[in-house]
Amino acid sequence: MTGWHLFKAMCVALLITALFSQTTAYEQTDLWLAETVQQPWVAKEFHFTDTLIVDIDEESMVRLAPQFGAWPYKRDIYGLVTGYLKDVGARTVAYDILFSEQREGDDIFSRAIRHADNVVLSSVALSSPHKREASYHAQLAELAWPVSAPVPAKHWDDMTLPRMEFTSGLSATVRLGVINISPDEDGTLRRVSLLHESYGKYLPNAALAALFSQQPYPVIKYLPDEQHFQVGQYTWPVTTQGEILLQYPKNPAPFLVMPFYRLVFAAMGMPGYTLAPSEIQGKTIVIGSATASLGDYAVTPQGIRVGLHVVALTYQNLAQNMMLRPHKWSWDLILVLLCMAFPLLTMHRRLQSVISMSMLAIIGILSAYFLSLALLSVLNQQSALLFAVTAGLMLYFLMGLVRIKTLYGEKQRISYEKRVAEEANALKSKFLTRITHELRTPLTAIMGLNGFMSENPLLSSDAKKATQIIEQNSEYLLRLIDDLLDQAKIEAGQMDLDVHPVVIHDLIESVIDTLRGLAISKNVEVNVWYAEYIPSAIMVDGLRLRQIVINLLGNALKFSGPGRLYLRVRWENAWLDVAVQDTGPGILKNAQERIFEEFQQGHSSITHMHGGIGLGLTISRDFAHLMGGTLSVESVLNEGSTFSLRIPAPQTEMPGMDADGMQSRASMISFDRKLTGRVLLADDSEDARILFKGYFDKMGLYSVVVENGLIAVETALVEQPDIVLMDMEMPVMNGLDAVRLLRQRGYIKPILALTAHTSQSVYDELRQAGFDDCLSKPIKQDVLWRVLAERLSSPENPDSGHNVDNITVRLDPGLKKLIGGYLENRRRDVVVIRMALTKNDFDPVRAIGHNIKGTGGGYGLDFISKIGSELEQAALRSDATTITRLIAELADYLERLKVEFD
Repeated sequence: MTGWHLFKAMCVALLITALFSQTTAYEQTDLWLAETVQQPWVAKEFHFTDTLIVDIDEESMVRLAPQFGAWPYKRDIYGLVTGYLKDVGARTVAYDILFSEQREGDDIFSRAIRHADNVVLSSVALSSPHKREASYHAQLAELAWPVSAPVPAKHWDDMTLPRMEFTSGLSATVRLGVINISPDEDGTLRRVSLLHESYGKYLPNAALAALFSQQPYPVIKYLPDEQHFQVGQYTWPVTTQGEILLQYPKNPAPFLVMPFYRLVFAAMGMPGYTLAPSEIQGKTIVIGSATASLGDYAVTPQGIRVGLHVVALTYQNLAQNMMLRPHKWSWDLILVLLCMAFPLLTMHRRLQSVISMSMLAIIGILSAYFLSLALLSVLNQQSALLFAVTAGLMLYFLMGLVRIKTLYGEKQRISYEKRVAEEANALKSKFLTRITHELRTPLTAIMGLNGFMSENPLLSSDAKKATQIIEQNSEYLLRLIDDLLDQAKIEAGQMDLDVHPVVIHDLIESVIDTLRGLAISKNVEVNVWYAEYIPSAIMVDGLRLRQIVINLLGNALKFSGPGRLYLRVRWENAWLDVAVQDTGPGILKNAQERIFEEFQQGHSSITHMHGGIGLGLTISRDFAHLMGGTLSVESVLNEGSTFSLRIPAPQTEMPGMDADGMQSRASMISFDRKLTGRVLLADDSEDARILFKGYFDKMGLYSVVVENGLIAVETALVEQPDIVLMDMEMPVMNGLDAVRLLRQRGYIKPILALTAHTSQSVYDELRQAGFDDCLSKPIKQDVLWRVLAERLSSPENPDSGHNVDNITVRLDPGLKKLIGGYLENRRRDVVVIRMALTKNDFDPVRAIGHNIKGTGGGYGLDFISKIGSELEQAALRSDATTITRLIAELADYLERLKVEFD
């Protein structure tokens, strides 16, 4: 992720969070988070000893009834307690009672207020206007709070004031405070307005008035930049609406509480109710009622609280500056950055796993949470934890989405590159397939015809030497083609192993035989050493093992001068070790690994001196790794090199098998033996047709050669050769289509594929299509003879290739002169039916079937009559598949039939 992408992700995360913060769900979650997860953890216990709540409770009403009657009391009782409290040293007397109606004793209460000079009376704000007289507005103006400029306050349409006689002319000694509380939208009281405005006049709330009860109201200043109220010596953080955020103590009962009756009895001097000076002196006394009928209640984050207690709590918040501080953008920004910082660490590639990203996001959230707790505990500072957490999570999810998008893009790119590579590899494979076909086909003719020439006894010594040079260079070209194909297969992951029993002695001897000519030409003696115990057979891929040993021994011969080299073979604990030691120039230390790389040799001069493209060792090591083994080298400069092959090779028993899985030389039939039979060859190369024709003539075979698959099909169905050799790449009809058509038409004899492809997958596809075996070009004469000898008979062994039982039928001697002609006609019928099937002509089939249905039984050959009946029915249905099967059964029956006469 680039810096620009990161910046966009952060902006989007903040934008989404800002939009979410305007929803009700956000506000509710934010409140829950603050009041459930944050504030309770840092809440402190407070015991307010300078505030006393006097509660006109139910018990007080009962006890005071005999002297003062039922509630509401005459006002003289309040005059009594006000004077008493003044005399015993109370700091402030704040009444949470509205004295707006006339009562008996008002004059006494008025005198007590005037005498005390520390009384706060209550006012109640109203949300609907009333018609007021001038005296009302004069009273309001006299009691209003002086302000230097407009300040934020709670607006009301009207206010109910105490009786005028309690306040008139007493603005210097009596204070008026509003006792209204305004909960939040969810009904919970969290904030209290310090000022209430009505008719353009400002009145403090009851707690603020109590705080300044003994001095004139100071001018209140609002500092909008700092979001503070400055009142006298106090400075309080407020909301933009001029509210303080109440901090509730952890303990549910932080106040001293006294029942009203006790205060009244003490003021009356009743024995047993005297109060100690410490219970009153210097305290702010809040008088009101907590009864269900008289008191007011508020829902707080800590549960339901009495309004009387809320006034007292507000007073303590103001007096001790312990209220919560509203959100401050600087602290909120720190929280946001903290929450977003840890997800940003996932930009590092090592931290982009799902677990790492999740852990960092959790660490960021926890860090912001603990910082918010610290702010609450030390500074009483509220912070936008939910905003920070939401922003951090949004950034986390956005970065996750970007990561997914990036991974998807990389996956798409990799997929595209893989597809391009696969297409390029397919093109390369197609090119290699085509080029190897084009190379192998002429090599077949070159090597084969050169072999014919070398056998001519009339050749001069120079001509014989020329044929040897042609053979050596042809073998080199063939190995080069095989190396290129093998490397392409390895790179494409298409190289498969063919593990089978291998006689290691035979494999090594075959390698020595192959390279004997090179060894003689280089005047090098090859010494083979076998360990004391070598299994009779091991399970390995004989073809790949032979190729590795040929590469190692061939390189050793190439780079060695006259002298000796050693090939050592050891088997132990199911592992085969083959080492080839030469006396060549050796390999530099820094080049010993390079020689195993593609197209690399020990030094550039080697290429000029010895040739080669540097693939042999690369392929050999790849083969070794593919077989689960290793190939390594040890070399000393100017002394020689030792290449060591080590591969797993479990012991097995398979006598009579050579390295290629073919019959060993000891059990082979002599190559000089003639064969008998009819062979059909289809190949579009005239040179190949000439070569194979020469092979067949030399083997004693009758042969027909054609140039494409269509002619091959027609000829095979008519001539019925004993074996068909079919090239793959031919015009008009290729070999694959030709063999499928032949099998559909009922040809059941062997068909061999001639192909330039060498992969097992191609061989499997050809066998699935109908080929019995595959011969890879260029095909050597001895290999071709061996394959044909397995399937054709010879004069010395006429039953070879026909291991089926004869069908013996005994007939009347009177049929002896007729049966031969009858059977020959039936053989011609087989050819006619096959030709008719190639044209989808079923009339001849029906006629022949009808004929032999009636004649077979007359000759005592009931099977022929049965076949004839089924052929006729199949022809009427135009069932070519059944006809093909029936004609194959008839041909097989005629071939195996042996007639004897009684």
